[in-house]
Amino acid sequence: MAKFTVCISSVIEREQGFPDYRYIAKSVIDHMGHQAVRNPEDVHTQYNFERVLNEECDFFVLIVGNTESTMVERELKIALARGIPILAFAKIHYNSQGKKLFPTKGISAIKSVSPELYNMQIATFSSCEDLASALHQELENVIDRKIKLTPIIGIDPPIAYTEGVKLIQNAKYRLIVSQRTSCLLLGPRNGVAHEQAFYSEMLNWLKTPRDHSAYFLHYFSDRIFRLTRRLPKPKQTIIHFKGPRIISSKSCQIKS
Repeated sequence: MAKFTVCISSVIEREQGFPDYRYIAKSVIDHMGHQAVRNPEDVHTQYNFERVLNEECDFFVLIVGNTESTMVERELKIALARGIPILAFAKIHYNSQGKKLFPTKGISAIKSVSPELYNMQIATFSSCEDLASALHQELENVIDRKIKLTPIIGIDPPIAYTEGVKLIQNAKYRLIVSQRTSCLLLGPRNGVAHEQAFYSEMLNWLKTPRDHSAYFLHYFSDRIFRLTRRLPKPKQTIIHFKGPRIISSKSCQIKS
């Protein structure tokens, strides 16, 4: 099985129990055969941690409690900007009546950085054992999804395009298309059903409003176009390719 790099982000000494939670998270990841990276325990400096986060990280584990941290928010923003899959865990408490109390400060910080991540399921835990079990299950699931979404290479074009439609439908944050030519910028050929279905699904993906961290990359030959998205008004999406061309998701017209 492939070995992945997993960055762990949380407060450390500012909230009781978090050094233990970080150790448990690293132990679970190491036991699964992957590389866990924490700051400062494993890389010693924030600079080194952010370098790993920017260049090597495959998954980002976020553990929040009832303490805010600008550094944790910064690391979360980097993970979002890179489109790294995020596994979020919130430490809960129980009052004397047994009522579950959520960490409002930590969850509010997530919401302020990324409403989409806030709206997704955030796993909760109340002990080291809970965290170990939840992290193992969540990481196993997200790795399984990543493997299933691995690009299909070396098969007949009609099958590749048909399978590509399924990949697009499952993609939430990142869509990467690699081709030998730039034909997708010109549109599908008339009468070629598999190209038309793929192109239509790709345009639907681009037009769908998404979190600001979502991006599209179309690679062919030695030229790369990257997508940045801005949502200035509700239901309005602007798609900008950094490079010599711009495509508008409204009219889908190529402009020089």
